[in-house]
This record gives sequence, structure tokens and C-alpha cells, in this order.
Amino acid sequence: MSSLVIQYPVVRLLLKRHREHNLEYAAIAPFQTLMTILFPAIEGYAVNMEQSVDRRAARVDMLVHGTDFDHDTLFIVMIGELKASYKPPSEGESQLLLRAREAIVAHELEMVYGYTTLGEGFRFWVVSAQTMTLEPLFSDTPRGSRSAYIPLDSAEGDCIIQLCNYIKENRPLRQATVLPSQSFPVSDEEPYGHASQANPPAEESSFNPNQYIPASPSGYYGQSYQPPEPSTQYESEPPVTSSMEHHNDPGDLPDQSMEMDEPPNDSEDEPVAGPSQATGAQQGATYKMVKITKEEHSIRSNKYFFRKHRKGRVITTKIEDWNEVTAGDGRKVWYYKEDTKYWGYKPR
Repeated sequence: MSSLVIQYPVVRLLLKRHREHNLEYAAIAPFQTLMTILFPAIEGYAVNMEQSVDRRAARVDMLVHGTDFDHDTLFIVMIGELKASYKPPSEGESQLLLRAREAIVAHELEMVYGYTTLGEGFRFWVVSAQTMTLEPLFSDTPRGSRSAYIPLDSAEGDCIIQLCNYIKENRPLRQATVLPSQSFPVSDEEPYGHASQANPPAEESSFNPNQYIPASPSGYYGQSYQPPEPSTQYESEPPVTSSMEHHNDPGDLPDQSMEMDEPPNDSEDEPVAGPSQATGAQQGATYKMVKITKEEHSIRSNKYFFRKHRKGRVITTKIEDWNEVTAGDGRKVWYYKEDTKYWGYKPR
């Protein structure tokens, strides 16, 4: 039996209720309770149900926020999708991946953590901005494996404590050199990453996992997660590896039909000057810098996403939708063919 279940009788009773009533509401209750224990409000964490990651209509089952006390703001720590045991693993995993991508784009995150549950079993994940794929956290078992879900009420289930503490100590960061909870620039015209604040060390957690965790169960955790090193060669395409996933589930792919909450105010969307190497019809024009995000596919054409406006819908494009030029600093710059005022650096 898990030491957490012994330590907290309410969790044991919620598990007992689930076994008597195998329904989704009963399956997710133990994890809702447990996450408020592992991410306590006294340490600055908020565990909330049915939340949006980007202030849109789509919601996640659970969203964990942390507090940046220095700047009196929140930052996203982890996203959760909780399902009943009779659901396929792909349902929660696909939903988690889609919501994680939205969080990364909306908040300019380097990566975001996630976890999914099936009945009383759980798995932890990480989605990085470079791959935009769902990668198991401290596990080699790929997506879609029901047997990879760790039963909460087992000795191995205690690894959830160490996983949550690892997440708290290695919180998601912005891609630019700013705090994860720091707001975007006031104007859309300011390029991403123009900030002077560096990220301070994470707050030391008062939760002591050593009193609960037995000998480390092999295969679930051990070495620390290291995000991929960013490439310095903007011209080269990253190689296709076995970790690139085949997105067979419809929920895996961003929906191009997602609409804005409200139309953008063009009077506030004053463009900025683009790179000085523009030629032809681009001479004398003004441009607006956007962040272009790449999604790799091994058997289909890669997709590229950007937003025309900070709160606008995600635009899905292909490589043929862009013109490429070389900027004065030697980097490759892309211009959107449909409206060439939108430009961005070639994604890695």
C-alpha cells in the first residue's frame, strides 16, 4: 500500500468509493485531493478544476499554478487530464498535448509539465516548445500504454511525491530571459524576449518527500529531465528521430478553426520595421514580428503556427506559405506570403 494512502485516510476512503462506483467523478476525486496536498496553498500553489490555459473556452480537468512572490503574479506549473479506467489512454493524452501546446504558445514557455490518470493509475509528462510532443517524464514507455500507468495505491505509487517535488524545483520557464509569470510586453510591436529580469531560484519547498519515499522503484524516475539543447544553425532542419510522434488522434493537432474571443483592434496593431535586407515590393514597407512555432511530422509535411495578434487565433501554415530572405545578421527570416507585413525568424 502507498504510504500516502496510509498517511491520509481521506485518500484511502476516496479510493474505496471509486472501487464501489467505477465512474469518472469517483476516479478523479483521489487525485484532486492529493494534488492539493502535494501542491499546498501555503507554499503558493493553486490547484483548480476546469480551467483554461489561455483564457479561451477550452478547459483542462486540472491546472496547477504557482506564485511568483517577487512580482505578485501566477505562472503555470502543470496541466492535468483525468479519466475513468474504462477510457482509452489516448483520450486524456491527446487532450493534454493539445492544451499543453496552447499553454506554450500563449505564455511563451520553454516547456510545461502534465499528468494523466486512468482510474487509479497515473503518468507524468513534459511537452517542450522545440518538439511540441508528449514525452514521458522519467519513463521510456511510449504514449498509449495502459500498463505504464502507475497504481496510486501501491509502493511504486509513492513516486508521485518525488515527481511533484521535481516539478516544483524545476518550474517551467519562459523562452525569453524573463520570469515565467512575467506578463507579455504591453504592445504587440515589442519583439519577444526584451526584458531585463532573470529567473530567480525556485522557492524551497517545505514538503519533505524523504519521510514517505521508499527505495526508488526502477523505471519511473532517476536521472533529471534535460530539455533538448537549442540549435544554433537556423538554416538546418532538425533530424527526424524516433521520438517524433505520429499524431493519429484528431485531438493531437491544433485546430485552425479556433476563433478569436473578439476581433483585434487594428488601431492598436501598429507594425514595426522588419529586417533591413528586404527587397522588391518589401522596400519601404513596415512589418510586424511574430513568433513562428514548428511542429515536425515524420510522414507528413511539417506545420508552422503563429498568431497575428497576441490574443488572436492560431494560424496553421505550411513551409510553402512563407518567403525566406537573409537578414543583415545572417539569420534566415520568413515573410508570410498571404500578408507580407508579418515576419519572423525561421523556426529551429
